[in-house]
Amino acid sequence: MAPEDFVQVEPDLMPFVVPVVLVTAREGDFDNLMAVAWFGVACSEPPCVSVAIRPGRTTNPMIRKSWIFGVSVPGPDLVKEVDFAGTQPGSRVNKWEALSLEMFYGEKTGVPLVRKCPVNLECQVRHVIRLGTHDLFIGEVVNLYLNERVLENDTLATVPLNHLLYCHPQQRYYETGRPVGMRGKG
Repeated sequence: MAPEDFVQVEPDLMPFVVPVVLVTAREGDFDNLMAVAWFGVACSEPPCVSVAIRPGRTTNPMIRKSWIFGVSVPGPDLVKEVDFAGTQPGSRVNKWEALSLEMFYGEKTGVPLVRKCPVNLECQVRHVIRLGTHDLFIGEVVNLYLNERVLENDTLATVPLNHLLYCHPQQRYYETGRPVGMRGKG
């Protein structure tokens, strides 16, 4: 039984504020990108991430055919580009050209990646799971590219990256804030 100050509602994941990333794909010589808010770390060893994409989106069948995808982690300076990439269909508009985004290609898979994003992951698909409205792609990170501006002594800087976040019920983007604690120290 729930405590008196709780209300039971229909199960829904929408209350979460989640990181938003740009997922990239390549099929032949067609490159596409889309904004994805259903993204997360799936495994440490080997390093894997997950992205959930609706089957009707242009990027989904591209990844299914090539078994590769990229993840470019944008900062708040790219909010307009991220919003455009998440609301415009890749079947009707070349988002790379429309947004004037410069790309580079991953050395191991050839997947396109966003140069303006400080963190880029090159991924090889390990599993695809049909969940319902979305397919969950589990990708092993086969290459990681960090821009010099986020490095400190050849590793990720101790000052956290300023990530772009998305809140679905409010349809708003946010940026990460200040640190509020350290692991193991409460």
